[in-house]
Amino acid sequence: MLGLTPPVLSVPPVLSRRLQALFTYIPYGRVLADIGTDHAYLPIYAYLQGRIPAALACDINPGPLEKAAQHIHRYGLGAYIQTRLGNGLAPLLPGEAQCVVIAGMGGMLMVDILAQSLAVLASLERIVLQPQHDVPAVRRALHGHGFCITDEEMLQEGPRYYNILCAEKGAEPPYSDAEYAFGRPLIQRKCPVLHAYSQETLHRLQTKFAATEAPALGEKIADLLQLLAVYPEEK
Repeated sequence: MLGLTPPVLSVPPVLSRRLQALFTYIPYGRVLADIGTDHAYLPIYAYLQGRIPAALACDINPGPLEKAAQHIHRYGLGAYIQTRLGNGLAPLLPGEAQCVVIAGMGGMLMVDILAQSLAVLASLERIVLQPQHDVPAVRRALHGHGFCITDEEMLQEGPRYYNILCAEKGAEPPYSDAEYAFGRPLIQRKCPVLHAYSQETLHRLQTKFAATEAPALGEKIADLLQLLAVYPEEK
């Protein structure tokens, strides 16, 4: 019937493997800002799991933000999760959130977002990033802003590979070019997903190199062979 308030949902939304991996890096008891929130599934899930006391769901596009507001309303969480329209970290004031998640956009766009809101960036305890590409540039930008990469995960969903970076304020020993290219935590623990990604990429580059013999491709192939050398040989 018209005019009836829909029931408040209590069962958390089902997250994709990518969003579930992002969730694992959200710290307990901290206010979350989800940048590019889309449907606000991540902050809703994090609140219902008791991980966060409140969240700011931000998006640059009014359409997705309206969908986010509808989902928040359906769960009865309007008092705990605010929606804000704006670009990157611009909707935030310094200190409003202690953890920021930025996912599902290009790496160079993330680099720009971090550079455009330095006061907000300086107030954060943790940044969780999932760039779609240009991951080495994101690693370098985090270090340039005084963050250390405390952990990194790589997962595969269908044909696509995703890197998730967790960073906190602080310094760490300088990265090598290979660590910027592939991720120090992933290399150190011999991440099997990185291994699979490197093998696929190597095969693709070798095929291109056979046709073009471009020097730049040869350098990338050499880097991949060096990386793959740290993995034990398959028997």
